Amino acid sequence: MYYSYFGTFNSTTALTVGNAFNLDGYIYRDLYSNFIIFIPFALYGLIKLLKGKEPNSAAISFIAMVLFTGALFVFGIYGKIAGYYYYKCYYVLWLLVFYLLVYGLFLLEERAKTLIVVYASVWALLAGLNFSGLEAKLVEKKLDFVPTAKSGTYFDIYNFNKWKLQEDTRYDPEMMASFKYIDDHLLGNKNASVQCICYFENVFWYEAITNQRLNNEYWWKKAQETLIRELKNGTYDYAFVQKYDGTLFVLDELQGYSIVFENDFGCVYLLSD
Repeated sequence: MYYSYFGTFNSTTALTVGNAFNLDGYIYRDLYSNFIIFIPFALYGLIKLLKGKEPNSAAISFIAMVLFTGALFVFGIYGKIAGYYYYKCYYVLWLLVFYLLVYGLFLLEERAKTLIVVYASVWALLAGLNFSGLEAKLVEKKLDFVPTAKSGTYFDIYNFNKWKLQEDTRYDPEMMASFKYIDDHLLGNKNASVQCICYFENVFWYEAITNQRLNNEYWWKKAQETLIRELKNGTYDYAFVQKYDGTLFVLDELQGYSIVFENDFGCVYLLSD
């Protein structure tokens, strides 16, 4: 933290350890919903450990990690650390929470077994609604008393993993051809500035493949009006726009601009001569 602090605030050069923490990347992000189910018993375990006669390494490690990630969160609020690096540290808390959860349940096993059973039953019901798809089916029937599915909120990481396992993991050849064109003909020869307007995961692929770092120029961090204004006033030489629902407003605004490359994945627009 000490080294990174001075790298973050005292750097006047290009890339240091400190400002490298501000470079974003793709990572699963969830601040609290996956923790909620475990927190009551984990906190009980923590309190019991802190009341013990001798210091416990798990309790000390948990408190130290909470303080550390809390400091990183503050850095993130002020734009000094990207969410990518924050979550790399934040998820270490999961291991400690699981340890405290097991310890808390062990202590309560004899004293409050009924409470544990009732608590587990409630979460089992929610899990059943989510993983069986029953709640989603009720939503599809457009019943007035089930407008949206809520049970999946607390099992987000499992739904995410299921989705990822079912996803086609092969590289999209059209995406690869698009990024190769940009790298070979625009970045390599012309050293042009290119804004990449794609599904956010594909933007990170773009950065990795072309060795570009958009950082504060990520299009989803801008208001639509600001993004369109920058595209039209020559802030960038080119814009690559993926063809999908999230970018339709950009495709509409850039009608009439010259297209220098196009395939089924997206288009490269010439924005300035």
